[in-house]
Amino acid sequence: MTFEDLLEAARSREDVVGLYVFGSRGRDFMVDERSDWDVCVVLADPEACERFDREFRTPTAPGWRS
Repeated sequence: MTFEDLLEAARSREDVVGLYVFGSRGRDFMVDERSDWDVCVVLADPEACERFDREFRTPTAPGWRS
């Protein structure tokens, strides 16, 4: 999933309050072609978190926390 895909999914869901980009891209500091996207998805409530987790969680997602 690209950042653009995540942004599109977030915009289409009422239960997504916002996205928080952090790390090098969030600071726009030392970003290069190897830089990944560190994104926190802010959800409206615990049920929204469960739905989002079921839909988007992947076994290889590094640092995934719900």
